[in-house]
Amino acid sequence: MNSHELENLWSSPQNRPDPAGITLEIGKHLRRLRCRHRSLVVILSLAAVWLTVILVRLAFFVARGGPLDLTREWGAVAMLLLPLMALILLVRQFRRHLQTHTTPERSIQASLLALLDENRLARRRVKMITGLYAAVMLITPLVVHQLQAVGKAGDEVRIPAFVLLPLLLLTLSGILLFHHRFRLLPRHRELRELLEAYQ
Repeated sequence: MNSHELENLWSSPQNRPDPAGITLEIGKHLRRLRCRHRSLVVILSLAAVWLTVILVRLAFFVARGGPLDLTREWGAVAMLLLPLMALILLVRQFRRHLQTHTTPERSIQASLLALLDENRLARRRVKMITGLYAAVMLITPLVVHQLQAVGKAGDEVRIPAFVLLPLLLLTLSGILLFHHRFRLLPRHRELRELLEAYQ
């Protein structure tokens, strides 16, 4: 095959993406994007409510004269601060994404860039959350030791802390990593291919 034949093949209609097909594909992805945005807002809101309830109860406990020695019980405070910091980071990343991609439907390229950015953030969220789970598992023995040392917990916490909690967190991490490997990465490749085809 000579260079002229190669050029004809490259510029043939069969080798060019169908604009209508790309538009339909983008529309499908944008509908999923809006659905994922709504789901993320619900999840972040529930996490914020859960953390607020815990912090308010702790504040009431301390305000009513409940004993809290931060020099001997700082592990429990650190365990509360870890998810709080993660939540703040996730909210900031999500807000930045929304501010950067205010109208993703204005063009095919804007839509693809918004979808790719959302996919990048979703993959980053998986890494952050699995990292948080690992940190919680690492700090749990310290928290249990400190609570037992000040007499706020006995041996009854060992099975929940050293068996049930790790099993739960490992299961959730496995689900997240499966989602990352078999959903987020293929979606990233698909969106990159669509962007390259469009460009």
